[in-house]
Amino acid sequence: MLSVNDAAEFMLENGGYFTAKKLAKHFDVSTRRASSWLGVIKSDVKYHTANWGSRLSCLELALVQFVFLSCRRGL
Repeated sequence: MLSVNDAAEFMLENGGYFTAKKLAKHFDVSTRRASSWLGVIKSDVKYHTANWGSRLSCLELALVQFVFLSCRRGL
């Protein structure tokens, strides 16, 4: 079963902006479910980055994504 973590990982790996509609289409779930995932990602502290709420440069965002994925893969 798909989870918020799957959506968060997909969003980090692909970058860009995601709407509930885009996530719903990609994961083949309802827009309501995808919207719920986005709500959790937005509100849950464990999904926040060190610079949460501030603008990041492309390089900083790439570094955050690299560190996150490296930790997930045990590198």
